[in-house]
Amino acid sequence: MVSHIMGWDKSFTKTLIQIIDKGQVTLKEHPVVQAFNDSSVAFGRNMKPHDAK
Repeated sequence: MVSHIMGWDKSFTKTLIQIIDKGQVTLKEHPVVQAFNDSSVAFGRNMKPHDAK
């Protein structure tokens, strides 16, 4: 669950930086939400608690 949230947090942070830098960004729905979620979960399965940064 945590790695799922981490994945979306990283994605949101990237978008937020674009908004701050450019003052404007087009927000759109993620094209492959399930694949993104699955990737985040797979990433988390290989992490140890001290790896999360």
